[in-house]
Amino acid sequence: MISVVTVTYGDRAHHIATVVRNLLATEPSSLIARLFVVDNASSQRTQEVLKQLAREDSRLTVIPLATNEGSAGGFATGIRAASETQSDFVLLLDDDNVPCPSALEELVEAHRRLGERAPGSRFALLCTRWDQHYQRRIAMGEPVEHVYPRTSSYCGFHVLDLPRRLRDRLFKDKTDGRDRLRIEPVQVPYGPYGGLFMRRDLIAEVERPDRRYFTYADDFDFTYKFASRGIPLFLVPACRLRDIDTSWSNYEQQGSALRSIFLHPSDARVFLSLRNQILFEKQLEKNPILYAINRFGFVILLLAAAARYAKPSRLMLALRALYRGEKGSWHMPEGIAL
Repeated sequence: MISVVTVTYGDRAHHIATVVRNLLATEPSSLIARLFVVDNASSQRTQEVLKQLAREDSRLTVIPLATNEGSAGGFATGIRAASETQSDFVLLLDDDNVPCPSALEELVEAHRRLGERAPGSRFALLCTRWDQHYQRRIAMGEPVEHVYPRTSSYCGFHVLDLPRRLRDRLFKDKTDGRDRLRIEPVQVPYGPYGGLFMRRDLIAEVERPDRRYFTYADDFDFTYKFASRGIPLFLVPACRLRDIDTSWSNYEQQGSALRSIFLHPSDARVFLSLRNQILFEKQLEKNPILYAINRFGFVILLLAAAARYAKPSRLMLALRALYRGEKGSWHMPEGIAL
C-alpha cells in the first residue's frame, strides 16, 4: 500500500538500521509494500548494514549513488523509484525518523477522511515531528502565521514579529500544550521531507527536488511548489514521527539559530543553510522595502552575535553566504568542502 523513501549518507548505520527495522516490522505487514533507501555514498560500514537488511527482507531496495548528491539529489532519485511502483501512497522519511505506533495507519485514515470531505481533491499530508519545535507549536494550537516566517522575511527575521516575540518571551506558557493538541489537520505553506505523505499518482504532477540546493531548504522549496500545482499541504497532529538524531538546527531557545551559525563545526553546513534560506525566501519576497529593513535587522543581530562569540572568520563566511544567496549564486566558494 505504501512505498517509503529515505536517504542516508556518511556513517549513519545505526540510525538507518533502526528506521528500516522499525518500518519493516510495521503491522499489518501489507501496509509497507516497498522501502527504498538511497545510499548517498555512505561509509563502508553503512553499506554493509544495508546489504544485510536487504537480504533479510525483499521489500527493501537499496539504491547506491556513486557520490553524495545531498538530500535534494537523494530524494529526487528515491521519489522517481517510488513513482514506478504500484503502491497507493508514497511516504518520505529522513534516515532518523521513526514513526510512532499506529502513525502510518492514522496517516492513511487521515487521508481518507480529508478525501471524503472534498472528493477528487488533491492534497499531501505531513506527519508531526514532535521534536521539531515549529511543528510542535502548530500541533499545540499556535496559529500557523505565528510559526512560519512572514513574506519578505530575511533569514526568518521580520521586524513586525518583534512585539509578539517580546510578549511571548515575557509571558511564556510553561505548559507543554498537550491538553490543547489540535485534532484536525491544519494547512501549512511548506514542510520537510520527513513525514511527507501523498498519493503516488500525485508525483507526476509535482516538480522533483531542485538538486542545486544540495541540502538545506531543498525540502521547503520542493513542498512550497505544491501550491502552484493546486496541491495543499496539511500537518496531521495525530500522526507522530520521532527523531532519533537531533538536527543541528533544531534549537528551541530564542536566538539559538544565531548561536549555531558561530558554534557549529562545519563551515559547509553553515554556508549552505544561510545561502539556501536566502535563495528560498526570495520566492516569498513581496515588499522590497520591508525586505531591506529585515535584512538590516538580521545583519545587526549577526554582527552582535559575532562580537559575543569572537568569531570574525565565521562572520565573514556568513556574510558571503547571504551575499551569494541574494545574487542567486549556486556555486560553493573555494576552500569549503562539502
